[in-house]
Amino acid sequence: SVPIALYAARDCRRRSFSEIVERAIEAGGDSDTIGSITGQVAGVALGSQSIPRDLMARLRDRDLLAATAEQLAKAAGAGPS
Repeated sequence: SVPIALYAARDCRRRSFSEIVERAIEAGGDSDTIGSITGQVAGVALGSQSIPRDLMARLRDRDLLAATAEQLAKAAGAGPS
């Protein structure tokens, strides 16, 4: 699952978030895991603004997740001060 997801995410600079994840899922196999990992890698590489709004709107606990991500970024020295 991880090698396929990383292979799919290599196109982050040439394809949209949705296209990257869809292509990974279409590879078959453990598609939910592959899609999840690919989405995580693509989201980090492209930024949260690249994730379609309709997907973000359906994300459960997105405010909590966003706050947690900001805390992690700050702790890693990568987030806003």
